[in-house]
Amino acid sequence: MEYSAKSFLSLVVVLLSALGSLPVGAAGTAKGQLQIEVANDAPFQTDRDYTGGLHLAWRPANSPFTLHLGQDIYTPEDLTTTTPVDGEHPYGGWTYLGVNYLYQISSNWRADVTLDIGSTGPRSGARVMQEWIHRATGSTFPKGWQSQVHNEWGFMPELKLDYKLPLSAFQKGGLVYRVVPYLRWRSGNIIRDHGVGVRLMLGSQLPAFSNVATQPDGDFYWFFRVGLEYTAVARNILLEGNSKVRNGVKQYSYGVIPEKALAVANLGVFWGFDSYEAGVKIQYNSKAYASQGHMNSSFLIGGTPSGNFVMSVIFKKFF
Repeated sequence: MEYSAKSFLSLVVVLLSALGSLPVGAAGTAKGQLQIEVANDAPFQTDRDYTGGLHLAWRPANSPFTLHLGQDIYTPEDLTTTTPVDGEHPYGGWTYLGVNYLYQISSNWRADVTLDIGSTGPRSGARVMQEWIHRATGSTFPKGWQSQVHNEWGFMPELKLDYKLPLSAFQKGGLVYRVVPYLRWRSGNIIRDHGVGVRLMLGSQLPAFSNVATQPDGDFYWFFRVGLEYTAVARNILLEGNSKVRNGVKQYSYGVIPEKALAVANLGVFWGFDSYEAGVKIQYNSKAYASQGHMNSSFLIGGTPSGNFVMSVIFKKFF
């Protein structure tokens, strides 16, 4: 490995300290909410495929819009070779700026529209970011970034339709829950896929099912969130590589073939106090490409099916 869980936690502590030092606006002058999410596979003793990400989001108060900035980093499992590893995920990065708009169709229906614009390749800065982190933490230095997916400007529009089941108003013993099935479609030239899924939330207080940001009432609250999605994949430049047409045939720069369907499951726990909210989310996806056939035996004693586990630590501050 690699990039240790201790190093990941150190980065999380630094970001939490920075977020905690930000001033809170005076009462009655709500400005919005800032969210920071750090994702990495280090807690599961792996350093491959989707290996890390950093995402920032700002949502003004009483606004249906959210602005976000993100970077996602991908690597093969073997970081010691300077040439592409046959059958493994290529080096790649996707850095983007995006806007999200929530439209409240009714009390039970909501449309979620997102547009991300960014770049893959050296322009993404993924190589600089991962090499800096691995130097700072004394982890295995990645030697193959010169073979990364090439520069390509990209855009990804996405539409998601959420439906809050009427049962979700049920409360008992101080708890409230919500069940939200959804459909989503994502297009563009970086990743094209669509999915059908469901989210279940249970806790003392849940985020409002609305199109504007609101700070939860009370001093302390908590909730669990569980999600499951079936995803159908049509294109993934970060696996297949850049494409070009030769003699009327589209060819890709890497021979890694995405699975056409995969399952994604996640479990998160969140808690809030005053103007702060924090959470930890664990996500698992089934085999993402055809040659991803080994066992991830370093995670649990008995091993796990091929696929990927990633942990995200999420901090939110209301202003």
